[in-house]
Amino acid sequence: MIAHEIRAVEGGESRYATSGDPDPHFKIQSSAIDPPETPNFGANIDGYAAHDPQNTCDPSSKPGTVALRAIFNEAYGNHTGYIGRECSVGDTSEHKEGRALDYMLDSNNSNDRAIADSILNWMLATDRHGNTPSPGASELCT
Repeated sequence: MIAHEIRAVEGGESRYATSGDPDPHFKIQSSAIDPPETPNFGANIDGYAAHDPQNTCDPSSKPGTVALRAIFNEAYGNHTGYIGRECSVGDTSEHKEGRALDYMLDSNNSNDRAIADSILNWMLATDRHGNTPSPGASELCT
């Protein structure tokens, strides 16, 4: 769902963002903006976790979410990045557990679009050890 959550749609959220279906019109573009520095992870990484929807309420920002926002801000300059959300606001959301990040970019701004493409290319790239992204991740962008 990364591609759908990063992609902003004029007039509201894309219907694909909430349906879980791949957006047939969405294509990741190459980006002139360099991706973030990739942390030096080892060759053996954890497998992809299944979706774990919110089931408690602790909206304090979790270390991994804070670290991801810091990586983005270091690479692309400071942008608003919402993590926590009050438990009484809206429906089920991983923001209410402090483990979701909304990194705010303007789809009408060419530099912000280039940043979004850079983030997606970085997140979907094969790492230096040959670990490839989830097969489902690449399907989101076709």
